[in-house]
Amino acid sequence: MTIDDPALYYPTDNNVYSLNPATRKREIVAALPFGPRCIGAKYGWVCAGGVENGQFASIRVRQQEKNSDQRRGDGEVEEREGATESTSRSQRRISPDIKISQLGGLIVNSVTLHRPPSSKSDDDVLAVLT
Repeated sequence: MTIDDPALYYPTDNNVYSLNPATRKREIVAALPFGPRCIGAKYGWVCAGGVENGQFASIRVRQQEKNSDQRRGDGEVEEREGATESTSRSQRRISPDIKISQLGGLIVNSVTLHRPPSSKSDDDVLAVLT
């Protein structure tokens, strides 16, 4: 959660969700082919690591055009504890680009995102996996 992006990101089963605590709206950011063990979110990226074969997903989240009606992932969202699904076009804000990789190894236990101090591009973000 940052000033630019007030959302909290969290995994449940194979889905990655976004929750805006101020509005209590949540959305599915991505439906992954694996259940994430860990997640890191910063600089407009959400990264998730899995248990088998070094599964890794990098998800680029960004402001979606207000008139756009595109959305990736399974649109079904369950409601819990007052959280509601964002359904109007003006409220949908996530239009992710998703890349899935298998890096080898058994487990990805943590993902930390860093941006080099000299970076001039929003795409200069490093994911450190352990």
